Amino acid sequence: MQRTRILWLVAALIASTVLTAASVGYADQGPSRGDRMFSRLQRNLGLTDDQVTQIRTIYQQHRDAQRTLWQSLRQSQTELRQLALGGGDPNTIATKKTQVAQLLAQGLDLRVQTLQQVGPILTPAQRDKLAQMGPAAMGRGHRGPKPPQS
Repeated sequence: MQRTRILWLVAALIASTVLTAASVGYADQGPSRGDRMFSRLQRNLGLTDDQVTQIRTIYQQHRDAQRTLWQSLRQSQTELRQLALGGGDPNTIATKKTQVAQLLAQGLDLRVQTLQQVGPILTPAQRDKLAQMGPAAMGRGHRGPKPPQS
């Protein structure tokens, strides 16, 4: 009995050490995903530091709303999958589909609103280039390997 308790204490100590080391290592990994996005935008569009600061401020203003919206969307999509896979009631599935569609539309509205605020900060050439870059320019888009180009 005593030996089992000691083994559990040693295992807990090792686990806590590993978790602490992992969290310290994670903190030292460098720039965040957002920082990389702004860096990439600055490089690709030729933004000035002042433009990056203004754009970063706009994104920070929308960050909480976006986070809440996407959490709701993920939850609703999970519920919809569970209903569909579990043979849920067709009316309940239809209601959930409507909810997911509304959340997607809200996300689109928020992205358009953000772009409308960013637009005046950019030069005409920068706006054109950003429009051509697509969703990946703003940290969205396909994350897997790129398809072969023909």
